[in-house]
Amino acid sequence: MRIFPDLSVRSIGLMVVRVVLIAYVVYGALLILRQDALLYFPDQIPFEDCTWFADASHVDEAGTRGYFFKNGTSTKLVVLYHGNAGRACDRGYYRTALEHAGYSWLFVEYGGYAGDGKKTNTASVLRDAEHVVSWIRRQEFTSVAVIGESVGSGPASYHASLAEVDKLILITPFVDMTSVARSYFPIYPIALMLRDDFDNGAWAAHAKRVLVIHGTADTIIPFSFGKALFDILPQEQKELLVLPGTDHNDAPALFQTQSTIMKFLQEE
Repeated sequence: MRIFPDLSVRSIGLMVVRVVLIAYVVYGALLILRQDALLYFPDQIPFEDCTWFADASHVDEAGTRGYFFKNGTSTKLVVLYHGNAGRACDRGYYRTALEHAGYSWLFVEYGGYAGDGKKTNTASVLRDAEHVVSWIRRQEFTSVAVIGESVGSGPASYHASLAEVDKLILITPFVDMTSVARSYFPIYPIALMLRDDFDNGAWAAHAKRVLVIHGTADTIIPFSFGKALFDILPQEQKELLVLPGTDHNDAPALFQTQSTIMKFLQEE
């Protein structure tokens, strides 16, 4: 007596199709439900615990925090929006270039990072940029530059669409988040699955001058994404710094990156 019935090629094929479809649906559901966790990797070291910025004052605008440093009598400001991992305090390596260029600076911390107990998502990151713009409007800066690295190119570009930005610096950026996500998950209808997007191509077009920096060996956001953004930007005054053989996480702190940023900020 047979315990299991004979399986035909057709029945085996149907079984495989069912398993694949179930896996496709389940994984797709996880992508929808967990997309914020897949995109943002916050460090929860407390905001107050930051030796890099011990001489900076703490800003809190409607719950959006930042480290602010007044550089002498400078009336020029650089705003930094960091990437998706770590926290704003990790980006202290920008200080030398920004201060030598004659700028005060504000390093923005996203909600959900540095131990504030919130949840981070794309909509909340954009609200952080809105709060920063509101704070700047009450100050007396004569010129504002904005830097965004990786995912931070989203709020940086959005900032440029909300208020006047004289210089916009985008490090390892992309045109929009949909195109990046599609490259990771090409078999899914990503445009329908993302709750929110970063439309850097449209937003960054509002800045007066733009510098795009990208490494050719970027394994997280390929160089082609940054080049595509640079190509569609309408500014006559735009520059592209290509970093040969440089991967994603190595690009921001490179001497060539920092020296180019300093030079770009110093130019009239």
